[in-house]
Amino acid sequence: MPIGARLQRGWHELRAMRCTVGVALALALAALCANAGAAGNLGATTAGSPAPGDPPPYHLTVALPEGVSARTIGFRLADDQGYFRNYGLVVDFVTDPAQPPSRLLADGKADLAVDLMPVALQLHQGGAPLQHVAQFFQHSSLGLYCRAPITKPSDLHGTTIGVWFGGEESSFYAWMSQLNISTFGEEDGVTVLRQGRASQSLGDARLDCVTSTSYLAPREMRAGGIVPASRTVFRYEELGVGTLEDGLYARSDDLKDKKRIDAFARFLAASIRGWQKLHDDRPSALRLLRDRGANEAEIAPQNASREDGDRPKGDRRGGNGGKSTPAANAGAAAKDTGNPDAADLAALKASLDAVDGLVDPAHFKIGLLDVQSYDRTVNLLLTGAPEPVLQGAPVAAVSDILWKQLRQVTGPAKP
Repeated sequence: MPIGARLQRGWHELRAMRCTVGVALALALAALCANAGAAGNLGATTAGSPAPGDPPPYHLTVALPEGVSARTIGFRLADDQGYFRNYGLVVDFVTDPAQPPSRLLADGKADLAVDLMPVALQLHQGGAPLQHVAQFFQHSSLGLYCRAPITKPSDLHGTTIGVWFGGEESSFYAWMSQLNISTFGEEDGVTVLRQGRASQSLGDARLDCVTSTSYLAPREMRAGGIVPASRTVFRYEELGVGTLEDGLYARSDDLKDKKRIDAFARFLAASIRGWQKLHDDRPSALRLLRDRGANEAEIAPQNASREDGDRPKGDRRGGNGGKSTPAANAGAAAKDTGNPDAADLAALKASLDAVDGLVDPAHFKIGLLDVQSYDRTVNLLLTGAPEPVLQGAPVAAVSDILWKQLRQVTGPAKP
């Protein structure tokens, strides 16, 4: 073959080889990109849902005292931010306005419950197999909100006061006892009315003082057109007679099951992150409450069978004063709907600020029970009211087993 022909053939072969190498290189790069994408997807899966081959998520039903509200925002944030998924859980929240959450737990309708300590301890003493496993609210939110001219404790003589019962009355009676103000019908004492939980109670002209909480009152006042400065507030926590409120409860038998203990500890770990999120990122909590809580009832009665206006021992006023039902309460709360304006948002923020103060992450480990606060609560429930909430000191009512398991869930770092 002539030299020119051989050179031309060699040139074509070289071009073919370059083409082959280029195709192979492109295929290799495509495979590398695919693997990188898979790795990226795996990372996203780990953050949001179990990776292929991981065990399926553990399903929990948790009873809450109400829907999306300032009171429950830590749990809602944990759900919204994917913290439960991160810990391998699928969590369903249930609420029943006719029954307290601890009752749903005792009846087997939930795996865990968030409830007021007085309510849960009263059920425990009545034979319900419940145990306290974590404490979210480290301070009492309860207080009396009084209209003018009441500005100091001595002004309470001869007034009519609305009180929440069903386990929440001990603080009021303990304070009246400290003030030496009678609740048994004397002329210079106080008239006690069993107050319903409808949001309009703050504007009830029959009552000189009403019971509310630091997180409900801002929205109640906003809904009723009440100027906050027009009410004098006596907070039981500041008066030394506050009882602990929202904590986490489980059934005793479930705390003997290792799988259940592990799942409950994961719920606790995720919930701690949710409450910390409230503390660190108030705008996110406000958006969630604004967007998802606008149509939720902010107030849900703990004991629907207890009717507004029933007269406790020593009440001097006749008549039943009206009745409060779940339907009426829901109707009253339904006023808080639609897109909140600036004043509504200010009330929502005030409610969130109040709840963050109850959790108090600057001074307490989120979810950890303070022994002194527990002892004070039990003592008040034993002695505070004329008809004590508790008849004897609780036995085996508290367990720290989830905290022992929490290290296995979260690692060596403190929660």
